[in-house]
Amino acid sequence: KNINVRVASQGFKTYAPRPLPRPVACSAQSDKKPNPSSDSALPNTIRLPPPLSSIAIPKAVYSAICGAVVVAELGLVDAAYSGDWSRIGIITSEQELQLQQAVLIIAAIHGVEAAIAAYIAKGKGVDDAGKLLAVAIRAFFFGALEINKVSQMEPLR
Repeated sequence: KNINVRVASQGFKTYAPRPLPRPVACSAQSDKKPNPSSDSALPNTIRLPPPLSSIAIPKAVYSAICGAVVVAELGLVDAAYSGDWSRIGIITSEQELQLQQAVLIIAAIHGVEAAIAAYIAKGKGVDDAGKLLAVAIRAFFFGALEINKVSQMEPLR
């Protein structure tokens, strides 16, 4: 269908809708034709790691999962260090100490994951220090989710 739009000084103009661009295959080998029945040809998806690698999720869902992870992490830090939760009676002082230990362990694990993600990105050809730092920061907050995303990057070399 054509769309009629009123332009202030020119009256009505008719515009024909533009055709949508064709999806581009996400595979590293461009000489292969993507399998139309496979969802790997969809550019806006992220595959899950190996036992579930046949599953691809939309990037919007992936972003929502990352957001939920950050909110949960911030809630854990708040419960462990603010003192409000134990003062109100939601958790005990002992549980608060256990949460503080859990936060330290999670931070250490995420620090290692940040180094792993930066190493993988460097291997994929990311040489810019700012981009490597951004990958490491995202991996510190999102953990294995970011490692999975970085491991699916196409090599830049």
